[in-house]
Amino acid sequence: MDRQELIDLRDELIAKLELGNEEYKNMFKSAGFTNEQKSEKFAELMDVQNNIEQLKLDIAKLDEQATAKLKEDSEMSDVKKDNIIAMNAEVVRAALDGRPVDYTKFKNEGVEGNFTIDGGTHMTRGDKLLPANMSNDLIYEPFAKNQFRELSRFTSIMNLELPKISFDVATGAGTVGGINNAGAGVPSFLSSDSETAKEIKSTAALIKFERNKFKVFCAIPETVYRGTDVNLMEVVNAALQSGFAKKEKGMILEKVVYTASTNDADAPVSFYAEIGSAAYGTTGNKKAIKEVEGKTMYDAIIEAICDLEEDYAQNAVLVMRKVDYFKMIKELVNQNATLFGAKPEEVLGIPVKFVDAATQPIVGDFNYSHYNYDLGMEYDSDKEILTGLRRFVVTAYVDHRITMKSAFRLIKVTP
Repeated sequence: MDRQELIDLRDELIAKLELGNEEYKNMFKSAGFTNEQKSEKFAELMDVQNNIEQLKLDIAKLDEQATAKLKEDSEMSDVKKDNIIAMNAEVVRAALDGRPVDYTKFKNEGVEGNFTIDGGTHMTRGDKLLPANMSNDLIYEPFAKNQFRELSRFTSIMNLELPKISFDVATGAGTVGGINNAGAGVPSFLSSDSETAKEIKSTAALIKFERNKFKVFCAIPETVYRGTDVNLMEVVNAALQSGFAKKEKGMILEKVVYTASTNDADAPVSFYAEIGSAAYGTTGNKKAIKEVEGKTMYDAIIEAICDLEEDYAQNAVLVMRKVDYFKMIKELVNQNATLFGAKPEEVLGIPVKFVDAATQPIVGDFNYSHYNYDLGMEYDSDKEILTGLRRFVVTAYVDHRITMKSAFRLIKVTP
């Protein structure tokens, strides 16, 4: 019997004992019961009481076993963590030594899921690919040095292509095959006058993510190399995270100019991207993301939030430099205006994320900011000629796309 069944039986016997005790008391109030009958009833109640006590012991034993198993699992989890660290350290040291990784020592250590062993000696997906746990941490774990990790979407899919809008709602006569008759390619639930509908009409149906190669070099001093696995991986992970964060933030806030009618123009890599003036017949380039102006920073932010479509505004986050935020606060305090929401880092209830590289504030729904890493990160080693330091090198492929430009606004102050 399992624990719950034992508890149910115990409760049933307790109820039976309470009823039996009442019957036993009533036997002494009536002259119709013999001493023998009373003794039999007492013996029956004692049997019930003994069964209840035994059930209590059985339940306690199961609880002790469950506690012991939980402790064992916890200890096993710690052992597995140690094994994963040791495995990652072996990968780094093997790369620096220029030798194959010895995977056999980890075959039965609970970390097999981090690599596929073929014949106990090789990874079937290649000898120069990072273990799965290392690459997953680099792709999906939040980095303090890249605030967009908490906002944007992250995937790891080879040759990823995404539709602008991935769903539609059938509304009856006005819908044919899930597409509104009023505008080819526009989902039926969208107004044909909305910014989103106009964007879908004028851009490619699919967004293609490209493979932008980059390398991160992690210098390993000899003392760290010969130190503990934990210290080695702390140095390596810190360096890799810094490198990935620099690349990711550089892409998303880079000032670049694209030509019209390209994948970059339809789904720009950067929030600060511009489209070449030749496409519009005007002087100067046009921002890929719509700019909204105001006489003050506060006014411009209000105008930008109000200019967003409702679905985007509900999930909006404001990204700006801390210095711009506090300058705005100082001006508002002087004017006795109320700015704060429930938290200090909010503007009219919109959360604020501070990014020093965000020279022009951005507001919008960052679910439409999408990073994609190609499957498989490669590792290798390198040596600095001048210092003699060995370096652990990771090569990765990443792209970032703003999958819906209409979900964002750039904020511009025009006094």
